[in-house]
Amino acid sequence: MQDSSQSAIRLILSARPEITTWEPFSRVTLLGDAIHVMPPKGVMGANTALRDAADLARRISLAGGVDGIDQAAIGDYEASLGGFARTAIEQSWQGGIKSFGLKLVEQCELIAL
Repeated sequence: MQDSSQSAIRLILSARPEITTWEPFSRVTLLGDAIHVMPPKGVMGANTALRDAADLARRISLAGGVDGIDQAAIGDYEASLGGFARTAIEQSWQGGIKSFGLKLVEQCELIAL
């Protein structure tokens, strides 16, 4: 019910829905906005970060604690981020298009970090 003429967007950073894969590390990983930042629409960022944290905690517990975590376990966790995060980014982006007039993902400038 918001009047879109009374809002403005300064800058929104978002991961593309297809998250790039990389070689995992055994003791470092990412979750939430650190790996899949998305437009602030529909609280998908918060939901996704909580899902990531719960999944990582479950995997650490199943491995018997942090000493049981290795590069393969981190790689499996990071691979699992893809599907859920892709859907969340797409939904957030669609909400941003409808609510704020965001451009399509393909029309946006790509910034390599």
